[in-house]
Amino acid sequence: MYFLPNDLLEKIIADLDIVSLIRLTSTSKSMQGIGLGWKLCTHPIQYLNKASYTTNNYNDLNEMVDDMAIEICAEETKSSKNRRYFDDLVSQSKEYTTTRQHQNYTLQLNRNVRHLKTKAVYNYSFLIKKRGQKVPSFQLLYDPLGEGYVGMQPSGMDIHLPLLFVFLGCKVLFKIHGYCSFKHLNQFPKWFTRVLVSKNYNGLMLKDIVNGFVVV
Repeated sequence: MYFLPNDLLEKIIADLDIVSLIRLTSTSKSMQGIGLGWKLCTHPIQYLNKASYTTNNYNDLNEMVDDMAIEICAEETKSSKNRRYFDDLVSQSKEYTTTRQHQNYTLQLNRNVRHLKTKAVYNYSFLIKKRGQKVPSFQLLYDPLGEGYVGMQPSGMDIHLPLLFVFLGCKVLFKIHGYCSFKHLNQFPKWFTRVLVSKNYNGLMLKDIVNGFVVV
């Protein structure tokens, strides 16, 4: 490939999907400088935790997912140590937005805990809301009975969702509940679906994810 003319090499790389391009550039150090530079964000994501009014800067999507998962699960540990178990339902949520990319959208992570006598059953979900809308734009729930994920959205209308929040919400749920059936995957671009279900994604800040939208 190194002996191909530059214009032909650039065309081949331009036609590759994101995942294939990442795999190609990871084959050797010589390939790392080819094709990815113009696809990466040059500025970090600054996100705001709307509940605690704290901000953090990230240059790695996997780090964001890890921190969000730790934060929502930490509430689980904290509440479990200091309560008696009885039949009830306790809910907890964390809300996030970004200060640059998607200020008009909010990603909300939810944790529902149902206490049944001496057993606590945890369920996590996320929803994406747009400022000014009374109902969530999109919601993804984990179904413990079907051992899969169920997507919900307002009926009869197309909605625009920031791919960044879809990515973060899905990856947090996958990290907690595992990679399993997800019926709404066919609504997303194929390259994005491949990134979502990849267990070895390297966390690159791809412009297509950070700044992109999808219509569902």
